[in-house]
Amino acid sequence: MTNNETENETNTTIVLDGYRKERPVGAQGITRSGRSVYIVALPLSLIRYVLPEVDPDKPIDRNRKVSKDRAQKAGQYYLDNPDSWIFPPLLVDMEGTLDFTSVTPIQTGEGLIEFGKLEIPFSSRTDFYILDGQHRVCGINMALTGLEGKLKSEQIELKKLIANNAASLEIQAQEQAIEKTRERIARFGVDTITVEICTDVNQTMHQNWFVTIADTAKGINASERVRLDEINMTSTLAKEIAEKHPLFKGQIKGEDRIEMRKNLAVRSRATIYSIANVRDWVRNIAFGVGGKETALQQKYMNRDDVYNAAYTFFDALVSEIPDFKKLVTESMEGREFRDNSLYSSPTMIRALSSVFYEIVLGAPVMDPKTFKTDIQINTNGLDKFQKLLRLLTPEMDYVYKNNTRRVKPGWYETTLFRSGAAAPQSGFQDRKKMVSLLVNWADSGRIFNPTKPAVGSTTDKKKGA
Repeated sequence: MTNNETENETNTTIVLDGYRKERPVGAQGITRSGRSVYIVALPLSLIRYVLPEVDPDKPIDRNRKVSKDRAQKAGQYYLDNPDSWIFPPLLVDMEGTLDFTSVTPIQTGEGLIEFGKLEIPFSSRTDFYILDGQHRVCGINMALTGLEGKLKSEQIELKKLIANNAASLEIQAQEQAIEKTRERIARFGVDTITVEICTDVNQTMHQNWFVTIADTAKGINASERVRLDEINMTSTLAKEIAEKHPLFKGQIKGEDRIEMRKNLAVRSRATIYSIANVRDWVRNIAFGVGGKETALQQKYMNRDDVYNAAYTFFDALVSEIPDFKKLVTESMEGREFRDNSLYSSPTMIRALSSVFYEIVLGAPVMDPKTFKTDIQINTNGLDKFQKLLRLLTPEMDYVYKNNTRRVKPGWYETTLFRSGAAAPQSGFQDRKKMVSLLVNWADSGRIFNPTKPAVGSTTDKKKGA
């Protein structure tokens, strides 16, 4: 060994980052309202180490309570869409300031954008406050923790298989499952999310900003959501049916038959229904009044079967109900329809779509082993449903009192209409009761027999809804 080698070895410096008080990250620095703001791309796996813990069971004073269900959906969305997920930036603030070393300042008119090294303290989980993005943070952390727990269980199972001299194919399958879980966990270390950190923000300012964001954010309405949605099966089916079924396609009296941007058709226009209405009906035909459209169901459900069932439902409306025939032939348009018929109520058609699910399709549910749902049209059930429509039709005309639309007296006796209302109550429990009552009428062959739903009546006990 030479003297130089001995000297180099003696001068070797070991860097132990564990003794640092800060975590250095690359950042973009800007100024907003006199405050320093830093923009960071953070790997999803580091969120739980840098940002505050978000616990649905432990709300904090500075933020609203987090919905566990909504957070889980955010995390599941990320897991289910490895190649097409997207989250908006997380907004974070703090009362203090951060150390930032600028490397490349860029002059932009009156402002300045700087790129450099930001020192995030290891106390950031208590120093930072989430201004916008609580559900995303919670959901991402829950998804990662869930996968880590899954991996641990799989590894324990592998050890058991090896210890019990299990078949090599069984061991190999378990090893493949472990590798798949590891790959899913690895995504969290590669994928990043943008975090915007605003400094020098006191609690009052944080709370004011939180309310401002909530007040000024414009949520997307149901029809716009369906119009833009190319993911959910019932949305894409609703648009396809709206483009092809004679009741919905094209125009009526020079106006679109289906409203694509508003939640409801405007009463004074020729338009009949909204695309959000059509989506609700298609969803009820596929899943019933209490069913939920999950990613697993969509994956294994036969789309053509759902389309055929929904198309058959709308065909039945046109074939059995004179007002729908008139809408198809343009001898009636939307505004006249809404002035004259209870069938113009989207809630009423929503109830009938669930009755169709019960009577015509036999209330199919997903097989827990194959994950498939058998959707088949029963011809006897279809005859029974069509007969129900013919029995209902004479009772669906509105009556007027003091120039106000009202339903016929028998409907008020069902307790599912508020006094003087022209449409049934639309709450979930009310819709369930309406479906149960209509199914009973179909069974008895008589309208208003029974007069009102039985106490505790339901049509979806097998789904646990």
